[in-house]
Amino acid sequence: MALLLPLILIAVAVPHLLDGVANENAFPVPVYTEMNVVLPRASYANAANALAQGMRRNGDRAVAQAEAQANAGAATPVVVATLTSALSQAPASPRGWTLLAEELSRKDRKQAGEALSVALTLAPNDYYLLGRVERDAGYLWDNLSPDARTVASNAAPTLWKFPELRVYIRPVLAMRAGPKLITSGFQYQPEDLRALNRFVTEQRLEEAAQ
Repeated sequence: MALLLPLILIAVAVPHLLDGVANENAFPVPVYTEMNVVLPRASYANAANALAQGMRRNGDRAVAQAEAQANAGAATPVVVATLTSALSQAPASPRGWTLLAEELSRKDRKQAGEALSVALTLAPNDYYLLGRVERDAGYLWDNLSPDARTVASNAAPTLWKFPELRVYIRPVLAMRAGPKLITSGFQYQPEDLRALNRFVTEQRLEEAAQ
């Protein structure tokens, strides 16, 4: 028994040690990715390779690995395979479902809409994910569940509420259903909608004048 206890402790500790080393070698890419800071493609490739050395059953690590793979330009099947494994271990990861929606949208909009509907349900107002999810919602609008559309519409005003998030408004509007998404989100806030429209118009005029 005296020998068995240390062996049990080692068996429990080793997976955490491997994940710790993988995350340390990938730093700071996962942190910057969550903050929407763009890095060189080579940085993502190196981070993906480092994160791949962690334990498979750590879903959050695998989500970070998949995101690094996607940003490094990996093929869709490679990213989807990593995400499938990741989400089986971390099914409550909104980043994982969002990335899965983005990857699937190239070939299967129905499944992509289902994945994004899950992401919207899990994190309707995630500060760092909101601009991306709203843009994806504008792109996949016809494939979202009615509840997911409502969530996306209700979350849209948050992009205007926080000045630092306004940079994401135009990418949302550029999507096929983006204007509909924004308009529906501001149906009870007409003054804010007019202010948003002025903001977007002024930005476009400034760019045209440059």
